[in-house]
Amino acid sequence: MSDVHLNSNQFAAWMAGDRPAEIAVHLDGCVVCRAEVTRFESAVSRLRSSLSAVSDAQRIPVFRPPSRAWGLRMITPALGWSVAAAVAVVLMAVPFYKAFEPSAKPHSIRQVAAADVSDAVLFEQVNAQLSRNVPGAMEPLALGSATDVDAKATTSQENE
Repeated sequence: MSDVHLNSNQFAAWMAGDRPAEIAVHLDGCVVCRAEVTRFESAVSRLRSSLSAVSDAQRIPVFRPPSRAWGLRMITPALGWSVAAAVAVVLMAVPFYKAFEPSAKPHSIRQVAAADVSDAVLFEQVNAQLSRNVPGAMEPLALGSATDVDAKATTSQENE
């Protein structure tokens, strides 16, 4: 008999069916651990036979609907065909969706170059818009007043 007995993890592993050789050797040599395993196995066996006897004694009748009932038997084929048709429509629609899906990545070098050029053009437009002295909505007024000022200056120079 050894001084160290099986711990709860080793005992649980043995009862669960994990049977390493060192535990088997220990059980062969340790009367206390072997008695504990035997006692637990007999308790599990008695529980199993009791549960089996109780379940056999309390059979629950199975409900069977009348044969001519309008129920799941009549609805099931139509429902099955409806689901099959819906799945077929979805599967046929996926390739069309993938074909017309906008892609975020350009597919060729030309598209990459065109994207770079369009980015540069957009940047120039934004830069030009921001560098204006007069907002775009007031531009006609500014141009009109500038021409009036130029016209007055020209007229005054001619009068002198």
